[in-house]
Amino acid sequence: LLQLYNLAGAYDSNVALSITHGVSRRESFDKLAEILRCMVVRGHDLHLNVDFHYGLLHWLLGNDPMLKPNTRFVSAYLALAGKIKRICDQVNLEVAWKIQLENVQKKYGRAGL
Repeated sequence: LLQLYNLAGAYDSNVALSITHGVSRRESFDKLAEILRCMVVRGHDLHLNVDFHYGLLHWLLGNDPMLKPNTRFVSAYLALAGKIKRICDQVNLEVAWKIQLENVQKKYGRAGL
């Protein structure tokens, strides 16, 4: 469903204009997470926190979709996101990919590549 709308440049509540429905709160959150994942917002001087909302939805889904969020959980969410970021920064994707290719080739031969 496309609704033309003029967004305020830094108004994160614009994300709330994305409405989903489901037979459960979990299903509705799953649908909303997919919408946020695919959402493209274009314009001049837009500063939305769609990534934050996307991560927040997954945090809620991972804990309990029926949680009643308030601002107290944000510090725990941000702390966890920071820890994950530090761990991810330590991963060398080129080395990991090379190891994966070697394992596939050992198991399946060149045809497996």
